[in-house]
Amino acid sequence: MSRIIKWGILGCGRIAEKFAKDMALIPDVQLVACASKDISKAQTFAEKFQVTHYYESYTSMLALEELDVIYIATTHNFHYANIVLCLEHGKHVLCEKPVCVTSSELDRVVTLAKDKGLFLMEAMWTAFLPAFQGLLQDIKSGVIGEVRYLRADFGFFSAYDPKHRLFDPSLAGGCILDIGIYPLFAALEILGKPTEIHTSKGYAPSGVEDECAIQLKYETGAHASLYTTLTCNTSNTLEIFGTQGSILVPSRFHELSQYRILDQQGNVQDRVWEKLGFGYTHEIIHVSECLRKSMTESDIMTFAQSKALMELMQHAINH
Repeated sequence: MSRIIKWGILGCGRIAEKFAKDMALIPDVQLVACASKDISKAQTFAEKFQVTHYYESYTSMLALEELDVIYIATTHNFHYANIVLCLEHGKHVLCEKPVCVTSSELDRVVTLAKDKGLFLMEAMWTAFLPAFQGLLQDIKSGVIGEVRYLRADFGFFSAYDPKHRLFDPSLAGGCILDIGIYPLFAALEILGKPTEIHTSKGYAPSGVEDECAIQLKYETGAHASLYTTLTCNTSNTLEIFGTQGSILVPSRFHELSQYRILDQQGNVQDRVWEKLGFGYTHEIIHVSECLRKSMTESDIMTFAQSKALMELMQHAINH
């Protein structure tokens, strides 16, 4: 039996609940602690997921010696400070995406993790889904030839509320960091870093962007068209067009378990992959294996990938 990796969760909101549900499906990992600034929330979370220790103070949780790694599930604006706190207490870290809100913050936490010899990874869970790994392998094998065009969108209607995290500038609101990260990640993984970036945005009354169209151009001459919004429901699909065919990833492409390959003659291949639980399972398994191997950086979601993704988001937000 593999060494049991003991996890703590910092922040007890909706994403943390999905994460905890998925963790219960995995052998050789154990959720032993949780913390929330609202102690009643931490207690309710602990009771729901049979967590032994719960805290109102993040520092108190991090003093728990048996903890190996912390999953940070707070709002974006707190990620940097939370990562620093965890690393300073000698804990490995998996931080919900986006790992930070600026490239300079990301540089500082990566340097700190390296200095302390601790594991740090951005929780871009899509990267670890078997179907996404299969998709990348199919593209690499040349099943659709050379990729020339990619189109992806992620949008939903959210009624404007200036106090909601999506619209609150103090909570690093806006659609790009929250959901635009997924189309950008897909483009980055499939086509690499672009040579040109053009954006067109709309803004909520609070000043954060509530929609953004992004056009990317690549050294190969390939293009990508991406769209993200809080103003309407979009198809949430990913399409990749190559010289020898195309691939369609159906709705909610960021949590994919299947996709369709269409060749030039109209022949169809459907690829279907098993996904354990909601899908957070696969990144949990990956991080736990990295820790068993004493790795301090993922070989799937690397620091360089997080940095490239952060730079794309920053550019989209600021231009």
